[in-house]
Amino acid sequence: MYKILLVSSNREPVEPILATLEQEAFRVLLASSADEAVEVFNRDFLDAVLIVRNGLTSEACHQLCDLVRTHSRLPVLVLVERDEEATVVDLLHAGADDVVEQTRTMEVVVRLKKWLVRLSMPQPRVVQLPESNVEIDLTRRVVLRDGRRLQLSPTEERLLFYLAENVNTPLSHDQLLEHVWGHRDAQRQNLKLYILYLRRKLEPNPDQPRYLRNIRRVGYALIGDLAEEASEERDEQATEPQTS
Repeated sequence: MYKILLVSSNREPVEPILATLEQEAFRVLLASSADEAVEVFNRDFLDAVLIVRNGLTSEACHQLCDLVRTHSRLPVLVLVERDEEATVVDLLHAGADDVVEQTRTMEVVVRLKKWLVRLSMPQPRVVQLPESNVEIDLTRRVVLRDGRRLQLSPTEERLLFYLAENVNTPLSHDQLLEHVWGHRDAQRQNLKLYILYLRRKLEPNPDQPRYLRNIRRVGYALIGDLAEEASEERDEQATEPQTS
């Protein structure tokens, strides 16, 4: 079942969309403000975001689009009263993947399904930290603890995902500095500091790391198990209408 965040300051106008999504077996989380939407985005593992433009300020709508685009690969659909060209162009520039008139209920649902299929991968790749509740989803670019999104800074994300993409492989200080900071001349102290930040978030005991290992005279390695799972079931859910 796909989990959708629907952001709308007024529930009544989106009742038809909400009812149709639930009929199609989507799980919908409602947020009535931009602040509440940010809280849900940071807390829950989502599959897509729908934003109702009416009732939100232009700045709030832009910030939501930018937040989702920066920290995930989730499709963002913005629903508007009228799909005038200037409005559509503005929202697409802000980071929306699609803009649809909110009264076109079935069109909204069909477009959402198409985006979910387009962005789904045939073999999701997940790094599981042994004997822990932490998963690093390389396909969707999210880190989950107990099924909930773990908040990371942009630098922490770049560092952790680079290590995860090379799980169980030692990476040199120079490799990590160049990938994360863009050049090898960056101070190694920065690297040590961000390794410490990640250990505090991932390790049961940061002083005795099990997963983010220091490889003597080389650099660091992430210790974990890489799993690849078929996603045919998720694709089928997104393409075939379902009833609850």
